Amino acid sequence: MSGSDCRGVDGALRAGVQLPNYGTGASEIGAMAAVAESAGFDSVWLSDHVVLVADAASRYPFSSDGKFFLAPSEDWFEWAVTAGYLACATHEVEIGVGVAVLPLRHPLLLAKQVATLDRLSGGRIVLGVGAGWLTEEMRALGVEPAGRGVAMDEGLRLLRAAWAGNPASGRYGRYELPEGVWCRPVPVRDPLPVFVGGGSRAVARRVARWAQGWFGSGLGGAPTVDDVVAMRQMIAQECVAIGRDPAEVETALRVSVRAREIGSGRLAEQVRAYAEAGVTRISFDLSWARDPRTMEGRLVELRAAVASADRRTEVGD
Repeated sequence: MSGSDCRGVDGALRAGVQLPNYGTGASEIGAMAAVAESAGFDSVWLSDHVVLVADAASRYPFSSDGKFFLAPSEDWFEWAVTAGYLACATHEVEIGVGVAVLPLRHPLLLAKQVATLDRLSGGRIVLGVGAGWLTEEMRALGVEPAGRGVAMDEGLRLLRAAWAGNPASGRYGRYELPEGVWCRPVPVRDPLPVFVGGGSRAVARRVARWAQGWFGSGLGGAPTVDDVVAMRQMIAQECVAIGRDPAEVETALRVSVRAREIGSGRLAEQVRAYAEAGVTRISFDLSWARDPRTMEGRLVELRAAVASADRRTEVGD
């Protein structure tokens, strides 16, 4: 495949690996990305936090007890810098973030970072964005948590304007641009793929207006098929309301996979059910994978399981 290809809406299921850019062994992430590419995956994905906060009261939405999985004293590599590193460690795979907390960053700075990464990597960047859940992190960066939904709308609008290279002057919500602002370079792909994370009606509206797809997850690290179908229906409704073809919108999922599940019939059934529900991309979260020297065989096995579950897939071509 080429980094400039943008498949997924053609019906082929694309498979990627969510790499742990945090915790013990995070410094091996470049080697892990190279192993994922050699195993036939078409993308690698990163996660985002700027800071973690001890004894945070915020509830983590993807665990049954609401507790976060990592101690705040652990390493967490910044995603954009790490993406640049991975662009040098790989050749063809897309490099995505699932998802960056958009309200933590000025949209013009984020637009510059992403466009720079995209140009230097040859058009391989995929940007996932979300409103965030850790309110203590937002307050540490001077962001008011109650306004993060509005910040998402304003940020997505300004990102798209900035990627034109010469955004129109005027107000973008809280942001105001004077005449004559230029923001170069522009991304290789037009539009650069943006996926919005979350599961609400507001998220569906943002996907329809500003994005190429929805990036979903769920309790325990795996959304149910019913949740996927319901979200796709909401997105389709929002697309129709603004005159957009819902078929243009991709559905991407982040799915946790335990080591013992690789090659199992249960995993194949799960992948098949997602594909039948309209999922076009799956990023497999292998947070337990820390040693690239022992992972290549497991990743080849996982890639084969995906291919057997969905004969439409052309991963690695």
